[in-house]
Amino acid sequence: MTSVHSEGDFVEIYRTDSPAEAYRIRDVVLIPQGITAVVHDRMDHAFPAPSAQPGVVSVAVPMSQRDRAVSLIEEYEEAASESPEKGPFRS
Repeated sequence: MTSVHSEGDFVEIYRTDSPAEAYRIRDVVLIPQGITAVVHDRMDHAFPAPSAQPGVVSVAVPMSQRDRAVSLIEEYEEAASESPEKGPFRS
């Protein structure tokens, strides 16, 4: 989870190859805490590539909310590693 790209006032703070994980970070971790977040889907959907990584999905936030968003994601990942079957914010 590093800043990988800046576009305007938004900066990407989280990358994954799982769209579900990117949307979980946005919808469960960031938005409920008042962080504006968007998902950038850069997956190549034109050609199936089961054994290759066809792209990434990332989460971007306004630069002004970057530090808080990164902290929230770190807290989420730490809590998830302590209780993987239930994880934080999961039902």
